Amino acid sequence: VKRAVSKSSHLYNNSSWDLVDAYGDTDFDVSKLKKEQLPAEFKNKSENEIKAHIALKKGERNKIQQEILELNAKREAYIAKNQTNGTTGELENAMLTAIKKQGALKNYTWE
Repeated sequence: VKRAVSKSSHLYNNSSWDLVDAYGDTDFDVSKLKKEQLPAEFKNKSENEIKAHIALKKGERNKIQQEILELNAKREAYIAKNQTNGTTGELENAMLTAIKKQGALKNYTWE
């Protein structure tokens, strides 16, 4: 979940290899793209068709990213509402449980 949220944030950008991310850069120029490096769906398209398709994908991505952020906000609210005092995150709980089990086998105790 955290990876999906991270990738949906405005901080995540891969314009060096992702056309949709690069499309927003000021120095992005469709005419400089090498046809042989483009996906098959772009090879026989004009520059305007490529721009239109990338813009469409950018819109779709923005919509999905917004949905991820909204769902994460609902998830965080649910967790906050249902989390009892003193509990920690899922990974931390799993690690502490495992450490305590292993420690108990060696007669270690926690207070």
